[in-house]
Amino acid sequence: MTTPTWFHRLAILEGISYVILLFIAVPLRYLANQPQMVAIFGRVHGALFIGYIIAIIWMWAKDNWPISRAIFAGLAAVIPAGPWLLHKKIFVG
Repeated sequence: MTTPTWFHRLAILEGISYVILLFIAVPLRYLANQPQMVAIFGRVHGALFIGYIIAIIWMWAKDNWPISRAIFAGLAAVIPAGPWLLHKKIFVG
């Protein structure tokens, strides 16, 4: 698997985990009194987020990404659906 392929897959997984955490787990915590969903998806998202940031650093260092692209990729991680914006801007054109 090439570097952009695994980076792209990791970015999509991180984005999905963030959307699930924000729009499913957190409302369940406060509206249905089910805090275990945040505990589960919070850990999953946290692990994927750390992996995503490490992958950005890897892409910057090994694949010669410009620093502006690496910063954009990092900022995309804190926006719901950010990885899809990243895909459109970087990988599609």
